[in-house]
Amino acid sequence: MLIPIVNENDEIIDHIERNELDYSIHRSRSSSCWVLDGKSNVLIAQRSFDKRFNPGKWSESVGGTVDKDCSYRDTIIKEIGEELGVDLANFDLIEGIKQYIDADERYFVQWYTVIIDRPAEYFKIQNEELEQVAWISIEQLKREVKEMPGKYVSGMDKIIQTLDFSK
Repeated sequence: MLIPIVNENDEIIDHIERNELDYSIHRSRSSSCWVLDGKSNVLIAQRSFDKRFNPGKWSESVGGTVDKDCSYRDTIIKEIGEELGVDLANFDLIEGIKQYIDADERYFVQWYTVIIDRPAEYFKIQNEELEQVAWISIEQLKREVKEMPGKYVSGMDKIIQTLDFSK
């Protein structure tokens, strides 16, 4: 799988095989989405314990690396289908900000939000990517990221500061 490598302006400068991606020197692209229920709760996902970065840590609802010839939007639609088992045909995907993350990994991430007011059991998680998903109040998420940062992926404090949970 070829991954676009980008410069500091998010312009593609090269493509490399995913297994050759070195996050300490390469910048890549990612798409992520917050699933909200419209009642001040957000769906968070626990990453698989087999993941290279942040195994077992909690993070945004869904996310994934952008492949060659895919847009940020195409990527998140595919990832929501694969990781959460949701077809977005009946939901409105809202584009948010683009952010640069410089933590264990270096990448640009395009954020999206979607309201899916369903119980956690509604989501059919992809076991290779996720251990589980859970609803949490937005206020509790903010509090936990501050009080228990080790529970969450690196950079989560910066991630939640820039997101608009008012949807």
